[in-house]
Amino acid sequence: MSKKTIFLDRKQSKFLFDLDEWLRDEQMEDWTSTVQTVREMITDIETKGYYDEIQAEVLNELRTQYIEAKSLRTQYINGKLKK
Repeated sequence: MSKKTIFLDRKQSKFLFDLDEWLRDEQMEDWTSTVQTVREMITDIETKGYYDEIQAEVLNELRTQYIEAKSLRTQYINGKLKK
């Protein structure tokens, strides 16, 4: 089975940068080294300029978590989320 290659465009590159920063800043307690492994994967993708379907699945899951975390933070800052 061959893997589909997905080449980065500017929008994806910007998102990878933002995702890497979020992982660095918000996921500091990395007891299983998962965050570090994902950050290394992001660096590898940025260096190569492309990723495969398996990496896309990981990135899609992280994207969901990133969006949820940003949404919760925005709600908290705007006072819509109860403490």
